Amino acid sequence: MHPVQTLIHHPLGWGLRIGLREIPGGTARIRPKPPMRKDTRSAQLPSSTASVPSRAESAPSRTGSDSTGSPTSVMDLTVQITTINEYAYSSGGYSDIFEAEWVDKHGLKTKRLRVFADMEYDFERARKRLNREVFVWGRLDHPNIVKLFGITYHMNERPAMVMQWYSNGSAVEYLQSHPNESRRRLIWNMIEGLSYLHESNPPIVHGDLKGHNILISDDGHAVLSDFGLSRVVQDLGGSPSGNTTGSLAGSVRWAAPELLESGEDEDSLPRHTLATDIWAFACTAFELSSGKLPYWRRVNDCRVIHDIIEGTKPGKADDGSIPHVGKDIWQLLEFCWVWDPPKRPSIRDVVSELQCCSR
Repeated sequence: MHPVQTLIHHPLGWGLRIGLREIPGGTARIRPKPPMRKDTRSAQLPSSTASVPSRAESAPSRTGSDSTGSPTSVMDLTVQITTINEYAYSSGGYSDIFEAEWVDKHGLKTKRLRVFADMEYDFERARKRLNREVFVWGRLDHPNIVKLFGITYHMNERPAMVMQWYSNGSAVEYLQSHPNESRRRLIWNMIEGLSYLHESNPPIVHGDLKGHNILISDDGHAVLSDFGLSRVVQDLGGSPSGNTTGSLAGSVRWAAPELLESGEDEDSLPRHTLATDIWAFACTAFELSSGKLPYWRRVNDCRVIHDIIEGTKPGKADDGSIPHVGKDIWQLLEFCWVWDPPKRPSIRDVVSELQCCSR
């Protein structure tokens, strides 16, 4: 068996997500440890003295169901995960990336991981809620959706998602290093993945579409990642401030206006819907096409929130910010940025419009 240096993503406490990719052959090639990125020293792994959960001591298994009896069984990969460095490699909206090792117990191949952990919550509640999301994700099979392999509890018994690793990174990073890449093709890939989710039975809401949650495969195709995490954090009361904008941490610029509204119940937060995904899709298409953030003239999110409430669109066709697509795509973005959610196009409408734009 050949251990390989890996990455672990640890989102501020209750759970993790792990990304992996297979390395052909029987010999692992260790990549030199990358330099620390900004804001990494603020995140640190919890003590690793806790024992590994007994349910995973012998081999990967499928376990779990929620209190309603709904199936939530997922592959348990706990015994195959070991953290390397207590400090984060990089940080995201809900997560921090750490280094780790993952060893195939059969010695057939070595793989690279990315793991996410989140805040301190009641373990059993967090496990059940995460398992429901992982169960849905694990059943998906589409070339434009990140592959999810299972779950782990190796870090103080906190639940963690194990998913495929993409060495090209996010679409934002990829376009910076491949400026001549077809942005229209990546937008097509994104909408194909979103169409698969929205037309599932029942429909699946992504909930956090943005450039950094679009990853690029080895053959240069865009795949959707990280859907469901925002709902899990929200359901567990995990927004840093406990309010609407806190629940959108790191994603305000892609948020539909209704997500900033207060509900009748002060303790309830607006929910992500198919319509909020459509708004976020347009924001992400703008981001990938222009290389700029939505509301790119605003430096801080507070001003962005003010603009959203005032009805300002994330971008304008005449501001020179988006030279890579024509007026046809701009018409689609404007169509998706309708204030009233029921008046936004469905995913099928978006596909039809994109097909017309491509003729």
